[in-house]
Amino acid sequence: MAESSITLAYWGIQGLAETLVKLLEYLGLKYEYKAYTSREEWAADKATLNTPFPNLPYLKVGDKVITESGAIAYFLIFHANRTDLFGANNDEKVQATAIGGVLTDLGRDFAALIMDPSKHAEQDKYFEEKIHPRLARLNLSLIHISEPTRQAEISYAVFCLKKK
Repeated sequence: MAESSITLAYWGIQGLAETLVKLLEYLGLKYEYKAYTSREEWAADKATLNTPFPNLPYLKVGDKVITESGAIAYFLIFHANRTDLFGANNDEKVQATAIGGVLTDLGRDFAALIMDPSKHAEQDKYFEEKIHPRLARLNLSLIHISEPTRQAEISYAVFCLKKK
């Protein structure tokens, strides 16, 4: 049976799909990246997607369409038979999921801060009070899951942090 082609679609910017691109590459899965450049182009395709939740990013594998970044990541990990990326045991799975949630919250808060001009004057205070403390706790969590038992392993949460 031939393997279905994989298409990841998002806007032509780095954003929510970046983690998924890194995950696809790490898993060695061949894929096509569809970059939308206009709302009209997205609206035309959105109407044709066979999913109850049409949204960007989306992943198309054969006739199956998956939306929502977390669900796409889970699908890719299952598709590649790499459930070890969820963690080596239940405690690590829970911790990786928590770290993923913290990263999602940080990304949302950061986007709100830079996209709302009324918050620009408060950004230093916001970073000091809200962002920096969470980053410090996150750093400790990542150190904990990487030493000493996980030195040769990796979890899904790490993909949320890695740069190209």
